[in-house]
Amino acid sequence: MSAPFPTFDEVFRALHGGRDPYPWQSRLAQEIANAGWPTQIAIPTGLGKTSTIVHGIYELARQLHFETSSRTAPQRIVHIAERRTIIDTTAQYAARIAQQINAAQDPASAPVLAPVRAALARLLGEGDDEVIAVA
Repeated sequence: MSAPFPTFDEVFRALHGGRDPYPWQSRLAQEIANAGWPTQIAIPTGLGKTSTIVHGIYELARQLHFETSSRTAPQRIVHIAERRTIIDTTAQYAARIAQQINAAQDPASAPVLAPVRAALARLLGEGDDEVIAVA
């Protein structure tokens, strides 16, 4: 029997060095799972809106893992901002998240991220090593 699929909070902690998500981040994960994405996320600067990238990845993996009949999570995430500094920082953040999930092939050494990687791998053909690519 495979390990249970991790919660959003567990995945967030695994990707962020053990740091807990802000309460709004945990609530957003539940809202996305239950009702889909909100029309806007009105959170002040500096409180982790970039983490919505993790929300998108997690929701896609969750839906693939549980083989929901009507998948609503997109395969592509586009982050748009009007400031170059934000885009550069976001690209670095996304690359770090991708590297951690792509490397999580062994459930023994990556018990939280390996199920996420395995779920995302269902979208790929044979021989693809990276389940997430950042461009």
